[in-house]
Order: sequence, then C-alpha cells, then structure tokens
Amino acid sequence: MARYALVIGIDSNQAPLKSLSKTRGDAEAIAQVLQRDGGFEVQRLVGQVKRRDLEQAIERLLEQAQKQEALIYYTGHAFPLKKGFGKTEAFLATSNCTVSVDREQAVTQQAEGLSLNDLNAVLGEADLGNLVLLLDCCHSGYLLEKELLAQTFNSFSKKDYLAITACRSFEQAYAKRSDQHSLFTGAVLAGLSRDNADPKTQAVTGDRLFSFVYEQLKGTGQEAVRLSVGRPIEVVRFQVEPVTPQPIDETNPYQGLLAFTAETAKFFFGRDRVVQDLVAALSRSNFVPLIGASGSGKSSVVRAGLMPRLEELGWRVLEPIKPGTEPLETLRSQISSLYVGDVIAPPVADAYPRIPGDEPILLVVDQFEEIFTLCRNPAEQAKFIDLLLNLPESGRIKAVITMRADFFEACLAYPALTQAIQTNQVLLSRMAEAELEAAIVNPAKIQGMSLQPKLLTKILQDVEAEENCLPLLEFALQQLWEQRSGTELTFDAYRKLGGVTGALNAHAEEIYKQLAARKQENWAKRVLLRLVRTGEGTKDTRQRQAKIDLLAMGKDAGEKEAISLVITALVDGRLLVSDRIDGQDVIDLSHEALMLSWKRFVGWRESDRKTRRLVDKIEDAKREWQTHRKRQYLLDGRLLKDAKRLLKDKPEAVLGAKAFIQKSLRWRRSQLAGLLLVPTMVLGIPAESFWREETVKRDYDRIERLTDGNLGERAAVNNLAGGCWAEREHNQMFPYFRERIFGNCRSLRQAKLAKANLMDANLSGADLERANLSGADIEYANLSGAYLMNANLSGANLSANLSGAYLMNANLSGASLSTDLSGANLSGASLSASLNGANLRSANLSGASLSVNLNGADFHGANLRGAFLRRTVLTDADLRAKLSGANFSSANLRGANFHGANLRGARFTCFKYRLIDPSNSRTFRECPNLEDIKWNSQTIWQGIKGWENVANIPFALKKQLKLKNVK
Repeated sequence: MARYALVIGIDSNQAPLKSLSKTRGDAEAIAQVLQRDGGFEVQRLVGQVKRRDLEQAIERLLEQAQKQEALIYYTGHAFPLKKGFGKTEAFLATSNCTVSVDREQAVTQQAEGLSLNDLNAVLGEADLGNLVLLLDCCHSGYLLEKELLAQTFNSFSKKDYLAITACRSFEQAYAKRSDQHSLFTGAVLAGLSRDNADPKTQAVTGDRLFSFVYEQLKGTGQEAVRLSVGRPIEVVRFQVEPVTPQPIDETNPYQGLLAFTAETAKFFFGRDRVVQDLVAALSRSNFVPLIGASGSGKSSVVRAGLMPRLEELGWRVLEPIKPGTEPLETLRSQISSLYVGDVIAPPVADAYPRIPGDEPILLVVDQFEEIFTLCRNPAEQAKFIDLLLNLPESGRIKAVITMRADFFEACLAYPALTQAIQTNQVLLSRMAEAELEAAIVNPAKIQGMSLQPKLLTKILQDVEAEENCLPLLEFALQQLWEQRSGTELTFDAYRKLGGVTGALNAHAEEIYKQLAARKQENWAKRVLLRLVRTGEGTKDTRQRQAKIDLLAMGKDAGEKEAISLVITALVDGRLLVSDRIDGQDVIDLSHEALMLSWKRFVGWRESDRKTRRLVDKIEDAKREWQTHRKRQYLLDGRLLKDAKRLLKDKPEAVLGAKAFIQKSLRWRRSQLAGLLLVPTMVLGIPAESFWREETVKRDYDRIERLTDGNLGERAAVNNLAGGCWAEREHNQMFPYFRERIFGNCRSLRQAKLAKANLMDANLSGADLERANLSGADIEYANLSGAYLMNANLSGANLSANLSGAYLMNANLSGASLSTDLSGANLSGASLSASLNGANLRSANLSGASLSVNLNGADFHGANLRGAFLRRTVLTDADLRAKLSGANFSSANLRGANFHGANLRGARFTCFKYRLIDPSNSRTFRECPNLEDIKWNSQTIWQGIKGWENVANIPFALKKQLKLKNVK
C-alpha cells in the first residue's frame, strides 16, 4: 500500500496563547524520518496555519490515502474548554484561533480552534487502510477520554489504528530550552531510530514506538497515552542487512520436534510480528494468552522470541512452567524461587506483592491446557486460574500462557478466564510466505549452507497444502540437514525423505523396526500410549510420566530393563524427550505432531480407547490418593468395579496402579468384613487365636532356618508384618480384629534376613530395629514408615519405597538406594551407597555420614544440619535444604542447585584446628574453606546465606555472585 503523511507544526498564535519556538523544527525532523525511513509521501503544514488551511490539508490527506496507509503528526498548542453540565472539550489551536480566559487562565470561550471531537469523527469516517496519529500538545489525552473511546472503537473496529498522545488530558506537554526538540517529539525521534528497531526485521512498529516513548517520559511530569485497535502498524523500516553465508558450522540449526529456546533463538525466524504483539499486549495487561492450533509454534514464539526480547528490555524472565498434575505446587515452587536465603515465601497470593527487587517479572505457563487434561481436581483448577488472573495491579509481575485453540471450550466454565482471553488474547495465525521463507532459509545461511532454489519452492508448496505443520517442517529440515551434500540442502534428499508430511513417519518407522528386531516393539507401543491422554470429547493430548512409573509396567527386573532400553532408544531417536523435574526423570513425547503423523501411532491410539480412558481415570485417582493419603480418596463405586475387572482381565494395563487398586479393594472388604465377621469371630476367638499364634511361631522359625534368598523367608516376613500398614490407617480398631482383617503386624526386631529375597514385600510400618538385612534384595518393596533404627542394610538393593522410614544410625554402606526417601529419618546413619536420583525431600539427615553418589538427588526441605558429606558426589542435586553446619569437604557440586539454601556455619573443608584456650588442647573450631570444592557454571549458588563465614571463595564464584566484603 502507498503511504501518506501530514506533518503539522504551528508556531504562530494569538495572545494570550504564546508563540512556540520548537514546533517548526520538530515537524521538519519528523517529516524527514517519515520520508527517509518510512517511505511516506509527506505533506508539510508549518509556521502560520489557519483553521481553514488545516481542515483542507486533512481532507486532502484522507482523499489521497483511501484504502492506503496514513499518518498525522501535530505539534502546537491545545486547550480544554469547559462546557455545560461539567463537560469539557479539547481544541487544537490554529494561528487564527482566539480564546478568552478567566482569572485562573482557564479558557471560557474560543473561536477557530479545531475540535478534537470533530477530528476524531472525520478520521473515523475515512476509508483508510490504517492510521497512525501522533499529537504533541498539551491536554492531548482528551482525544482518548471515555466519551470518544466508544466512537473510536466503532469507527476503527475493522481497521488498524494507533493514536499516541504526548500527555494525559489534565497534563501539559513540555519542552526544555536546552533541548533541540520537545520532550515528546525527542522521544518519538529516538524511538524511530535504528537503535530501537527490531534486531531481526529492522522495523519499528507503533507498539514498539509507544513502549519506547512511554519509558523515556517517565519522571518528566507528562505521561504518554495510546489507543490501539487492530494489528500493529509498521511506522519505519530500515534496510535489513541480508543474512550472509558464514563459514560452515556443522551444528544442526533446525530443532525438529523440539521447541526453540533462548539458546537456539539465533535460528528462530519468521515470528517477529507476533512477538511485538505480545510485548504490546503485556504493556496493557497483566495476563496475556497466546492461542494457536497444535503445531503452530506457540512454545517457540514465547521461549525464543518473547523471553529474550523482554530480557533485553530489563525484565526478569522466569523459566517456563507447565501446570502438570499439581499446578498449585508447581506455581508455588516457581514463586518461591524468587525468595532467597532465609526468607520463606508466603502463600502465592500474598507472595506476589512482596517479591524482592523492582524489575518487571514475566511468568510463563506453557501448555496451559494441562490444567484441564492432567489436573483432575476442579477446585485446584479454579484456584490456579484465579492466581494467574489476579496478579497485582502494580504490573510488576505479568503472566503469558500458551494454549491450544481447541481448549477454548474448556475455558468457558470459568467466566473470568473467558473474559480475559477475549480481551487480551494474541492469536497465532499461519506464517506468511515471506516469514516461512525466512524460517527455512536463514538458519542454513547462518551455518554457511544454502538450499537449492527448487527445493525451497517445493517445501513452500508442501507447507501451503498442510494445516499447522511447522513441527513437521522443522523435523523434515532437521533430517535434511543431516543428509546435506557439500554446502547444499538438496531437492533429491528431500524427496527421498518423503517431504514435509512423510519425513517424521519414515523416521519413526525406522526406529520401530530397530526395536522390533530386538523383540521390544510391544514395550515401545505401551510406553508411547502411556504418554498420551486419551480424549473424551476432545482431541488426544500428550501427558508426561515419571520414568519410574513407566518402569513400573514391568513385572520383574528383566522387563524393567527392557523398558528402560526402549525409552533410551526413543529418546536417542528424538521421538521422546527426557527432563528432570523435582528430582526425578520425566519422559514426554517430543511433540503432539508425533501422534498425528506417525501412521502406526495413529492406529495404536484408535484401538481400545475405552480401556485407556479408564486407566487414565484410575491413574488420576491414584495421584489424588498419594497426595492426601486418606480413605475417601481410594477407589469406590463403579470405578472400583472397573479397576477390579481390568486387574483380572488386563493386568498389564494397570500394573503401575496394582497396589492402589488392591488397597482400595482391601478397604472395601474391610467395611463389609466389619459387619459380617464380628459375630463369627466372637464365637470362634479361642480356637482361631491359638491357631494364629502357632502360625506366627512357625513363621519366626522359618526366618531363623532359611537363608540365602530363599522365597520362604519372604512369605514368612509377609505373614508376620504384611498388615502393619493398617496400624496407621485403622488405629482405632481393636488389634485382634485388625490383624484378622488386614494381616499380622508382629515385630521383626533383630531378625536374621541377610541376603533375603524380599522383592515386592509389603513392610510398610514394620518394626525392623537392629534387623540384619545386609545384602538383601528389597527391590520394589514397600518400607514406607518402617522402623529401621540401627538396622544393617549394607549392600542391600533398596530400590524401594522408604518414604517416612526411620533409619537413624542404620548402616547403609554399599546399598543401592535409587528410591523414594522423602520424609525418612536418616539422622546418624552411615551411608556409603549409591543414591542416584533419590527423593530425599524433607528427610532428616542431621548428623548422618554420607560418602555417597547423590547425582540428581532431591533434598528440597531436607534437614542436613551437621551432616558429614566428605567426598560426596552431588552433581545436579537439588540442595534447597537446611544445611547449617554440614561438612562438604571435597564434595563434587557440579550443577548442584543451592537456591534458597542456608549455609550458615557450613564447613567446606576438613577440620583445621586452632587453640582458643591454651590450657585445653581439644578446643578448636572449624575453618570454612572452598578451595577443595568442585563446581562449575551450572552450579546454582544464588540465595545462599552465610558467605561471610566461608574462606577462600574462588574469584570466579565471587564474581558470579557479586560478593563483596567476604574472605
């Protein structure tokens, strides 16, 4: 479209209005920029300008710019005129305008001024492609007052319109004598310079201009105001330096099914307009939804486009979160990360306004639809949504969410969310051809490569024929890069790959064939289907799973090993991604496109959907029960009947929930048994009691006689302690009846269980004080809440559930503990073991001696006061814990997360003695020292308190943490 501009600068006025000295120069400077960098045909109207001249110039502009782009800039006087009933009208002062003023210099009458109401009306009636209006005058904000807003929105509802005024309606626009231009025009000129242009497009949009001007005028006594309708309007564009081929870099610039991130942002092209839309939307609202179809690239826009842009503008950008199954905990953890040291974050709603610092903060919620697909608790859904919608009015923290468009219907259940989406949404539409071409060609150019011309033409044709196929395009380009020839990506290689739509299917089939050759194809199918939530009334969606839950599909160690190998193969083949969240490995599909484009996977999803929906419901209930651990969260009614049927007919489908289903069945039976058994038991108690005690004696005898992994030991142990779990949940029940219904709970103190085979044994709550379990196989056993004080577990395979277990002074030397130890009491325990990935949340390890491998362990909230961690490997561990007085001598802390930890008094080296009392040679104190600690740039130290007590802090760490006045 052609571009036309009218630049007005009036410097000659009738008294009592003063003549202005800067307006002519301001207008000329704006005109030159619009001509040179904006491509506008500029009409100038400067100096002495009468009302009729001004009206004719506006009429001429609107006639020229029919269906074209138009811009009006005005600098001069403006004034408000009081009218009846408390109304006020604003006027632009022409050279022949006369005014009368009262004692307070308020205008009471005027003649020949141009009414802003009239200007607004005539602009609204014009048939323009788009319009930008810039007003540098006092009281210019009247144009945007409430009575004119309705007119403006109605007039421009189907057009693109932007009005920026120099000040609000009650403010004046200023100019300093020492400055060449007025405050507003000076800011506009700076905002239209190349320095403020988008780094990729070299364009300045109206929204980008306003953001710049607004910041420039802060603290000046006037505040820029804007009204924006429709899409962003480009004001100027500088010549883009073409992406010139660089020396060849072998790194693949295409991301396949993965989202672009800040680290790969240099390869991200084609979405600059959407990024600008998001920046503009954030200037208007605290909550901005980015809505698009699956495969439209929402995550990439936010991670590689918006987040780096806001960081450039001085924002603090938080790592994106996904709601998951526990969205409130996810959000709480994210907000808590903003609090450091000993400061404990209050509840989220109270935490928002008290976050330390003053920089603006961006909270990103990616895949917002998980609030509906993975979180099944309506109350938690509503609370999470409420916390996002009710961010502080100060605007310090703002939220952007990404959501699939087909989940808008689910949002209708929440009126406030629906309104926020309708008001603030940014829609992610299909990329224009030029944007697609940039996304395809430029990453290769950066790496020193090129595409054959006919290849580019073919790819564009293929993409045009498909809906929302950006992940497929990116995957095809990724594969094409790996099959490049010389310095070119070739048409022949693209054709062999199967094009945009065939490349992913062919790649997935090749990996499937490799797994089939190893007889592992069935596990591949089961793993992939577990990562899909089968839709009921909506499309299928992906759902992340903890790796340990996927491994639970295997019945024995051999099957679990096979599943692990399949997961590794699928991750290596880029069909799955592995992440570490809250101290455990989490597996996910690389992208939902895999579900739609791999034909075999499509067939799997369409088969037996009813069973998979039922399994999803059972898994949801299991997670709820694990969170609350109360009887009312156990299965009951129709769902329990369906679960029982699955357990019988298709046990492999619910293997991971088997214990939960059985527990639900036991509880249901106990309710019935309580009614049916009491009369019978009262009559038969003496004989039954004698028989029971004889059986207990035989089981104790079997434990004494059978050794070296004999299965008889496991049966005896289960007979003796398999009902201990019921003591916690049914502690009001008479012990005899409780044992009769749920099984015995007898002491296993000092039991000789060396090398015992206790795999899958239920020892929850069992008393194993001083028991000898050295070398025992306790894999997948339930030891939650078990009493293991002074027990010998050296060399045992403890890949079991030890949450809440009491392990004080236990011997765990050489034990394998890739397990759940959350809440366990390990105070005083001696651990010389493997704890890779262990969950030690809230565990008590005070005084424990750990000389172990704790790669990736989760210590969040654990008590490590006084623990001895000499030479402990803590790579990637989460150490947000109580660490006062802990000894980290020679520990490996590469990648460890200390965020929020308290290290006051922590010891970082071996003891160094110093006599304090010469008469007492035993008196000494530790000398904290960091000289022996291994750490790297990925080790997160921020938030630690007590650096003033630590000696020999490396210079690089001091610099990283900006530590001052420390040793």
